[in-house]
Amino acid sequence: MKNCWLAGVLMWLGLSLNAHAFEEDIKTKESDKWHWGMQLHFGTVVYSGPLKHVKQEESIDYLELIIAVELYYKGFFIQSNKRRSNPANIEFGYQIAADDTWAVDAIIKSYFEDLSALDLEKSKAPHLEERTDAIGYALRYSNYSDDAILSMDIATIQFDDADNAWVFESFYSHLIPYRNWDIYLGAGLTLFSANAVNYYVGIEENQVKGNITEYNPGAAYRLEAEAHAIYPLAEDWTLRFGVTKSYLSDNFSSSPIGIRSNTSYIKLGVNYVF
Repeated sequence: MKNCWLAGVLMWLGLSLNAHAFEEDIKTKESDKWHWGMQLHFGTVVYSGPLKHVKQEESIDYLELIIAVELYYKGFFIQSNKRRSNPANIEFGYQIAADDTWAVDAIIKSYFEDLSALDLEKSKAPHLEERTDAIGYALRYSNYSDDAILSMDIATIQFDDADNAWVFESFYSHLIPYRNWDIYLGAGLTLFSANAVNYYVGIEENQVKGNITEYNPGAAYRLEAEAHAIYPLAEDWTLRFGVTKSYLSDNFSSSPIGIRSNTSYIKLGVNYVF
């Protein structure tokens, strides 16, 4: 829990309440005209995901190709988080209210990646059903400063065959301009309810088999630290480098499925903006 308090303190440090840097983004969401954009990201990635037994083995596993589309119309939007390292994290939402320094949005996004049938087979648990993405329906409060954003989501997750769960996610991102570089440093804290953790890594009595023993975890958390740098190569091209390090608490990593306590995402690539 000390780590949770430390992350919370770090996210609040340096936050200023009198800024207008993101006024243009807010007005874009409110516009009665369509605004859209599309980016193509291509590069190489080194990724160690949550499951210990799932590794990058083939050359193609190290390649990353992502097409990100953004749409804005009368408060409705589809967007990726430009300040985050992974452009594949897409959000669907509606802007409820906004001012120059804050905004409240209703959003739909994924808060934890899926555990597929192939992943579970590699984890020597092929008899278990796959765990789908943690798609959450959330309210988000964002506070803007000249060079930083603090966002906080409270989300409910509805599973088909399990009790509903909730997630609280907060992330602080600070921009440091250096010559032609835009460098984003970020820290995040996510809290998962017991139902969410049990759905992903819990083992029920009727699922016990071999080394897969019964496991009923409680609530858990994830800590994240990130550095993301962008450098312009031409009018429509940018070079991007990102490192994201995540720490999962014991209720995740103690699961007999085999969950890493630390995950890493490292990428180097280029973006083309259409």
